[in-house]
Amino acid sequence: MVNNMIACITCDVEVESIKNIDEIETIISLLDQYNIKGTFFLKITPKIVDLYLDSNILSKFNDHELGLHIHWGKEESAIKGLKNIDEKIMEYELKSSLELSKELGFTPISFRGGGLCCTNTSLKLIKDYGFKVDSSVAAKLNEKKGWFQGHTNVPYRSWYYPSKQSYDIPASSYGERMGILEVPVTRMIPSGRAWFPYTLTPESPFFKFIVYEWIIKSRWELTTVITPIFHSWGEGRLCTRKEKFSLFIDKLENLIRFMISKNLKFMRMGDFCELLESNRNNNF
Repeated sequence: MVNNMIACITCDVEVESIKNIDEIETIISLLDQYNIKGTFFLKITPKIVDLYLDSNILSKFNDHELGLHIHWGKEESAIKGLKNIDEKIMEYELKSSLELSKELGFTPISFRGGGLCCTNTSLKLIKDYGFKVDSSVAAKLNEKKGWFQGHTNVPYRSWYYPSKQSYDIPASSYGERMGILEVPVTRMIPSGRAWFPYTLTPESPFFKFIVYEWIIKSRWELTTVITPIFHSWGEGRLCTRKEKFSLFIDKLENLIRFMISKNLKFMRMGDFCELLESNRNNNF
């Protein structure tokens, strides 16, 4: 096990137009500028597949990891909550998305649910379909508006293997694992708008507190993982003007520079999972 701090830069890609294609290309160029390989969770629909193929944007991802992003149950999960969505609906959405990802030429092993929605059922489902790592929770998150699912019971762990008992309980032994790695989102978002408690950048006084708390709370781990989350459209549909997206890019670059100054090692989420799996003695 590498005894240091790792950063998994993650982006939820929710492309709807050619303008969004231009935005994601800007984000990719920024990461490439710093030689950072990130993990991009793609939300895919038949209509978007054509846009991806026509724009040739997939060739720009180079060695970045492509994961899968699904808003379970579409609008229903925002109203009913993920636990009330029929598993058959979830499985249909998953199978359909995997077929589309195959059409685009990639097989994802990393997953993130829209609104950070996660249940035992969703984890077992994606595990059965070949996923190795999930990033659909945020420790102690108490947000329940709109898409978001609260995670007040999720432990302060920068990574853990959920137990068969529950997605928010770490397994105490290898045999008790549900079979998938959980890498929680660290609540640092280089947003173009005020969106507390998610808008945490190096300029925010609360930022350093979160980083310090994350390191202290995770001190029993051999490796601490910082996992920022942002979107390809610059955090918020309200940020449609060019100068707003420019502000987002500036904040993202500041976040990257901050992490570089702290000597964090940047890894794709799938690679971190493989690193852990290569050492089955990781912490238990």
